Amino acid sequence: MKIGIINTLKKDSPLATVYTMICQSANLETTIYHADTFTPQNIEQDNLNYILMYGATETDDGLAKAIHKHSNVPILYYVIPGYGKHNERYDQLNTAGIEVYHVIKTENYRGSEDLI
Repeated sequence: MKIGIINTLKKDSPLATVYTMICQSANLETTIYHADTFTPQNIEQDNLNYILMYGATETDDGLAKAIHKHSNVPILYYVIPGYGKHNERYDQLNTAGIEVYHVIKTENYRGSEDLI
């Protein structure tokens, strides 16, 4: 199985490193892409089975929605809090059909432990 991690933060994001370690420990072939250079062609070209993405802004959310709209590869999306409206963003992405996760699991939202 192949998973693509879309890094929406700086190139050497610690979050991308942690997710890569988790994915590789599950024997997933893992490739990190930067959000600025990722295209839908990467999905077909690299035969990705899953996409793991995290984001903190509406632009990041929009990229996830666009990828979801133009591909049938499942997207696992980690909402990074601290930039406001994270519950609203979670609900919008979830309604669009994307698997969404918060940092902390609550009664209404899946959390990091569910993603891992």
